[in-house]
Amino acid sequence: MIIKKFTEHEFMFNPLVGLAPLLVVSICEIYVGLMVSLYVGVFISILVLLQNYFSKAISYQAIILVNLFFLLFLLFIKNTTGLLSNSFYESLAVQVCVVVCLVVSFLLKPVLFKFFYKHYTGYGKHMECNLREFYFISKFLLIISIIPVLLFLLSFIAPSFENTYALPIVNQLKVIFIFILVAYELFRVNRVCNLLKEEEFWPIVNNTGLVIGKIAASVSLTPSKFKELHPVVRVHFIDKGSVYLFHGKDGSTGNDNWDCLINEHVWYGETMEQAIVRAASIRYGLKNIKPHFLLKHIVEESFEKQYILLYYISNIENIQLQNSSEGQLKSWPMWQIDENLQMGVFSKAFEVEYDYIKNTVLLAERFLHEESSMVD
Repeated sequence: MIIKKFTEHEFMFNPLVGLAPLLVVSICEIYVGLMVSLYVGVFISILVLLQNYFSKAISYQAIILVNLFFLLFLLFIKNTTGLLSNSFYESLAVQVCVVVCLVVSFLLKPVLFKFFYKHYTGYGKHMECNLREFYFISKFLLIISIIPVLLFLLSFIAPSFENTYALPIVNQLKVIFIFILVAYELFRVNRVCNLLKEEEFWPIVNNTGLVIGKIAASVSLTPSKFKELHPVVRVHFIDKGSVYLFHGKDGSTGNDNWDCLINEHVWYGETMEQAIVRAASIRYGLKNIKPHFLLKHIVEESFEKQYILLYYISNIENIQLQNSSEGQLKSWPMWQIDENLQMGVFSKAFEVEYDYIKNTVLLAERFLHEESSMVD
């Protein structure tokens, strides 16, 4: 329980955690020797594997297992052979190990991302962003670690080079660069975390509408092959057989098509009804509206998939609709909608929903309006 609580700490989701075993071994070997650094590296690898297990970060498990394998292999060579006979070879053995681990992790990259796109639900895009950050940092560590390996190859060409001060100087510079890299990444991640505290979070749902996770809106809308499924409430305002539609000014709403008046993502922790009331109040100054539920359907957009819950409001004579500051409203009769279908005038979701609305709510509303007119 203590380990689980510790591994759920915000810091443990820093991409540096995936590199922690290699970073620690690279530094410790310089100051405390090969054996101690390897034992510490193995211990940290096991700790990170536990963190991965509790946080369900399966992709990191593959990377850490690679690190653990090569660290144990190096430990076996040290204990059973005399190949690593002096500090020069011990230091370069560590750098070769780090380089090999990083190269293997880069070879695993397409496999890991393919695994994300196929299996992750609820946490996929979060972990995808985390993994991209991991590979971004890994590039710098690979460059830092490959320099001593090149010096090792140079020592074969010029044997006297082994006894020079070049390698110790490079090792000290390597430590400085590693600390700069770690400090930069900690600052970067801390800044992102502070920005996320002010972010709007959207729930992630499965195909039945069950909430299985959450994600910051800005993260969900980043380009990716992985698309999260978010609940979206859409409300059609219907009056006398016509539909009120909304059009954003200069594409300010992100949609240059006519669409229903309320098309709103549900916030995490918010009910569908609360989302509708919030949107109606902010955009049109409406209070105490009572929408009626119609149906559910799923629409795929550029960066996300939307689990749409469709509602309608009728008899809006007593509702004072005011133009939103974001665009304009217009009442569309059915014949005018029919003439403009498949012409790029309406949103994709509206055209999917229109046939159902036309043959149910609109038809009923039109009939009631005509019947009322005849009675009058």
